[in-house]
Amino acid sequence: VWPTTYDNDAVVKRKLAEFSTRKVQDEATRAWNFFCALYYKAGGTPWRMVRDQREYSATFMGVSFFEGLDGTSLQTSSAQLFDERGEGLILKGGPGLKDKTDRQPYLSALDAFDLTRTALQSYKKEHGNYPARLVIHKTSRFHPEEREGFQKAIEQSEIGIADFITAAMVRDGLDAEDARRRLWCLGSRGLLVEGMSAGMRDFQRAYARDPAEVRTWQSRGDSIDLLEVVRRVEPTLLIGCAAQPGAFTEDVVRAMAAHAARPIIFALSNPTSLSEAAPSDLITWSDGRALVATGSPFPPFAYGGATYTIGQANNALVFPGLGLGTIVTRARTVSDGMLLAAADAVAGFVDASESGAAIMPPIDRVRDVSVCVAVAVAQIAVAEGLARAQLFDIAGEVPRAMWEPVYREVRSDDAVQSPRQSGV
Repeated sequence: VWPTTYDNDAVVKRKLAEFSTRKVQDEATRAWNFFCALYYKAGGTPWRMVRDQREYSATFMGVSFFEGLDGTSLQTSSAQLFDERGEGLILKGGPGLKDKTDRQPYLSALDAFDLTRTALQSYKKEHGNYPARLVIHKTSRFHPEEREGFQKAIEQSEIGIADFITAAMVRDGLDAEDARRRLWCLGSRGLLVEGMSAGMRDFQRAYARDPAEVRTWQSRGDSIDLLEVVRRVEPTLLIGCAAQPGAFTEDVVRAMAAHAARPIIFALSNPTSLSEAAPSDLITWSDGRALVATGSPFPPFAYGGATYTIGQANNALVFPGLGLGTIVTRARTVSDGMLLAAADAVAGFVDASESGAAIMPPIDRVRDVSVCVAVAVAQIAVAEGLARAQLFDIAGEVPRAMWEPVYREVRSDDAVQSPRQSGV
């Protein structure tokens, strides 16, 4: 029964005694419970969207509010989290507030942050990575306070990349503090600086710079933009994952290329409309020297007599081998060390020394890549004591555990006569 055909008069009334104090739930709550029932009866897949399978996935979060039975209190908010396949989950948020001017319901900054963080963490637990894009829908207008909470929760997922890079540098010999000082992180208000008026969340503080370190830098108020950071820091690697289209401007790229012989630029936001820059521009502005990877697929680009193949930083090159190595070892958990080993294995398939070479392996080599990733992951699982299976030949066990799409040959046997031919 769709909501447009719902007829309250057709509802069978509950047989309650006249003196009973029990009440029927309000219509909004009944509608919400009806939706939940449809969702679970549909096996968690009530609808699907058609999308380009080459794109990274997005997820959709709908936020709505419900009044209590007394009709005066806004007791709770709810969120439904879905991906394009219609698969998702239902989450509960904190109590709702009402704007004093127009009585529109909204979430406090903290509740908006907690709800969005829980949603993204739930998505990552299910899919192994954060969504490329989070689309938030509300039954009321967006309040500035909750916008701040939504944005900060999204920025927390970006800090996860910084944490992973830090872990890799610690593994290679740096102490954690020295590793973090080599990373310059920017949020929605510019470079993270201790004591900045916009404030910051706890997860950002480890990467905040000392105000004395940037006192003479150009700023707008206390906000220092990306171009100023690039000019001052002279980075060799630039990563964009905040869905800010055009963030990597020509000035930024040329400033980076002025000191870096082979600037590494990852414009990871997607879809293509949200990419920090087009690969063709990054290559042109760096005079063909940039090593470029993107989150969305881009066609090859001809420049200076060479054809540049744009590598897509796609988890399809990691996840099959990561899962295979985990299954073969029956690892109790997937550790950071196993993830780092997977990344190293993928990187080992690339030779970026030639002009125009992609810095990611082609997807048609995913089976070869997956074997190497699985072996590397399994070795670390054993070394870290996470494996529950006894393995004596990891390099041999991994290929044997892979499914091979090989089928028996099917042929007709001319020697077998049909009943009609045999006279039966």
